[in-house]
Amino acid sequence: MQPLRILLVLETSGGGSGRHVLDLAGALAAQGHQVHVAWSPRRAERAFVQRLAALPAVTAHTLPMTRQPGPADGPTLWRLRRLLRRAGPFDVVHAHSSKAGALARLATLGLPVATLYTPHAMYTMNPGLPSWQRRLYGGIERFLARLNCDRIIAVSCEELDHLRDLGLPEARLALVVNGVPPLPEGWRQRWRAQVRAELGAGPGEVVVGFVGRMDRQKAPERFVAVAERLRHLPARWVMLGDGERAGTVDAAIAASGLGPRLRRLADADGQAWLAGCDLFVMTSRYEAMPYVYLEALAAGLPIVTTDVGGAGTVVAPGRNGHIVAQEAGVGGLAEAVRGLIADPARRAAMARAARERARYFTLEVMVERTLDVYEAALAEAGMVVPV
Repeated sequence: MQPLRILLVLETSGGGSGRHVLDLAGALAAQGHQVHVAWSPRRAERAFVQRLAALPAVTAHTLPMTRQPGPADGPTLWRLRRLLRRAGPFDVVHAHSSKAGALARLATLGLPVATLYTPHAMYTMNPGLPSWQRRLYGGIERFLARLNCDRIIAVSCEELDHLRDLGLPEARLALVVNGVPPLPEGWRQRWRAQVRAELGAGPGEVVVGFVGRMDRQKAPERFVAVAERLRHLPARWVMLGDGERAGTVDAAIAASGLGPRLRRLADADGQAWLAGCDLFVMTSRYEAMPYVYLEALAAGLPIVTTDVGGAGTVVAPGRNGHIVAQEAGVGGLAEAVRGLIADPARRAAMARAARERARYFTLEVMVERTLDVYEAALAEAGMVVPV
């Protein structure tokens, strides 16, 4: 394939969507494609901005976007349309998450470009969403899918099933599971020693980690509750992340009485800190395919997770972790974690299985499959596919 001109658009740079765009942009540019990224500074995380600036072969454009629908969307749509004319023409416009997905599909109407959209956890996957909102947002997604969208990319089998349940056109759906680069063993051992020293973890203590935004979706309060229930076990508990519920979480940590054995770090390298853990816990209410699953696999960590999107793809129950039903709540999570803290041999076997399973979720495969979707979308849009 000859080089493509690709525009990646995203509103939120935090979490998995920002990581995905950075990984994808860097890898596509390394293959010789001309890559542009339109991103919003309004909710940008410092790490995203720094890493984007460090991709010299990628052209970045700031495009202020608001999270919620509102009057500001009109001027943003006009600016995006102008960007398409000024920096284009593009072969592919690939939007990430719901706000960028809506704006990009409207902005490319009538243009000779393949338009793609990756939701990174469709909002309608939220189990706490009122039924009227699920119908409303589902209707909007169906309308935009039929109006102007060559492909909608799901990042897990669970998300793909959800898109089908929403009634989105089957012919426009594709599956590309996220992937990450391998973690060199030397890095893992060095980071592990550094993290355990910083936490003050003794040789017999198990380090249990959580990585995620401090918001309702990620349910960080569950992690604090699990730590409280298992306070009698030889473990250290570390939470990485920031967000709107950070104050509430910090208050719960202070009230737990665990002192330095339970810490939250707002701004830390998640991959490095996971390398220092012995066990990873995911407490979310809903997901599509969180990157932290893959980073936990690469670090060789058993995973205890709620039953969310991506869990069935990454976790083989009983082999490299446990999947806990949402209705089992904190008690179910605590029981699964307790068993692994108390059984070093089982934890070690799951760690080996995690490292083996990590080989199936590589950045190289993710980029290759994404390019396959681009090629198919270009062909169906009637555009000449460079060969």
